[in-house]
Amino acid sequence: MSDGRCYILDANVFIQAKNEYYAFAFCPGFWQALIQNHALGRVRSVDKVLGELVDYGDELSVWVKNTMPTDCFLSTESEEIAVAYGTIMDWVTGNDQFMQYAKDAFATEQDAWIAAYALVHGHTVVTQEVHHPKRRNKVSLAHVCEHFGIRYINTFTLLRELNVSMVCPDD
Repeated sequence: MSDGRCYILDANVFIQAKNEYYAFAFCPGFWQALIQNHALGRVRSVDKVLGELVDYGDELSVWVKNTMPTDCFLSTESEEIAVAYGTIMDWVTGNDQFMQYAKDAFATEQDAWIAAYALVHGHTVVTQEVHHPKRRNKVSLAHVCEHFGIRYINTFTLLRELNVSMVCPDD
């Protein structure tokens, strides 16, 4: 059940849904649920995710450009978010657990911006990434959320919390 919280979606929520279990062709209800819950102020993402989603020229890119309201993708351009982003990046770069190439890769991704936005605004992150506490070869968004006390869930938990029900038509 939704309790008024706002959910910030990682790019992998959109991409994996399109590629795997909620493809546009057979599960339009998933995509409609995103739009409906965006209208209710529950589902958002950040501008850095928008940049990642529109670059591919695929069905998802077209949907994001033409169907998902642009105000779904919130601006990360604020001093508070920049400070939180810096704090997250300082933790990642100073953490001896992660290999240098994992830190370098993380610095080029949108994940720190998602975490920074959620940290500043107290939102829940939605990601398909899983926290592996001893992992060295990748800095996951889930690991960052764990460290900074940011609540994070996966797509299926999001759908349960929003009380989304996808049904087949009778015809």
